[in-house]
Amino acid sequence: MNQDTPIAIILKGRVPAFGLVLIFSLMVGCSRTPSGRTENNEKNTIEGKGSVTPGKTVWSCSMHPQIRQDHPGDCPICGMALVPVAPLTSPESPDTTPATASNPPLTMEARPKSERSMATMIHLEPAQSAEGRIATSPVEEKAVLRKVELFGEISYVTDKQIDFTWYYGGRIQKTLVDYNTTEIKEGTPLLEVYSDEAVADQRDSLEMMMDLRKHLVAEQKVFESAYGTNAQRVTLVGMSYEHKNLSARLSTLEDRLFRSGMTQADFQALENTGKIRSSFTINAPETGTLLGALPHVGERFTTDTVLFRLVPLKEVWFEADVYEQDLALLHLGQEIAVSSRSQPGQLFPGKLVFIGKEVDPRKRTVKARFLVANPNGLLI
Repeated sequence: MNQDTPIAIILKGRVPAFGLVLIFSLMVGCSRTPSGRTENNEKNTIEGKGSVTPGKTVWSCSMHPQIRQDHPGDCPICGMALVPVAPLTSPESPDTTPATASNPPLTMEARPKSERSMATMIHLEPAQSAEGRIATSPVEEKAVLRKVELFGEISYVTDKQIDFTWYYGGRIQKTLVDYNTTEIKEGTPLLEVYSDEAVADQRDSLEMMMDLRKHLVAEQKVFESAYGTNAQRVTLVGMSYEHKNLSARLSTLEDRLFRSGMTQADFQALENTGKIRSSFTINAPETGTLLGALPHVGERFTTDTVLFRLVPLKEVWFEADVYEQDLALLHLGQEIAVSSRSQPGQLFPGKLVFIGKEVDPRKRTVKARFLVANPNGLLI
């Protein structure tokens, strides 16, 4: 046998088709010849030209199992002391009876010489199998699941952040919530403001309402003189250009004032009594958390000024670092479960919505973002 020829170890027993076979390769790599031995003696021992009788205890080398003799001694290849193994058996009737030696026996079974393969079959005892942690299982079709644990941080969804600005410029008259308050429900009064622009628009609206009344009275008289009892039917069709223009301008002002906080009752009072509203209350447009502080009393603002920032927390982001070797396991829309130290034992469902394109050169990770349900606001 050439010293560079690998020896394949095949586990004895029934191995299912397409199953997993554990193959070891033992390389014969030692070439030291101990003193006092000739090459002929070494060759004779390796080829088995000795008085090895089947059924008797066989002595072999742990590093070179091809060395076999019926008496103790040293390995002619590496000089190690030979150890006893199970009695030599034939391929037709393998015998795996343990030897009387203290070490677990290792039985080697040679294949017929007609086969070209140099593989040798090894029979392992239970102790050897346990030490090598070798196991077999039937072939079955099932999904292979791999659990990947990711660590990251919870943050609010910036896409849903509200930077609130008002339709008019003005001045802060009063703050209606405590500065330590962060959780806000929809419709909660936050600020009371005064606006010269809003007052001016109310006055303009009142003047237009009065002008429209005059136009309606004048047009009604014209229609009655021309059409008699049918005048009411042609009123809308025959209104003047000036009437139409006033109606369009009034509708624009009313829409702006309505969005700023005026109610239908306010418009009715403005038309009937001429009462102009001098202050407006700004309410929370949605349930969420306030970011930062509210403006101070007396502070002036314009239509471009952000009065407060509000973030809904029904859903949050879980941003994690994913190592390169785990990227192949991720795909958009994938469902996950998030746990938090602040809520032990509780899992929050979520799904993958973003996978980064850049690899952190230091940590060799990629950012991944998951959208996680947070109905009770427990995560933030």
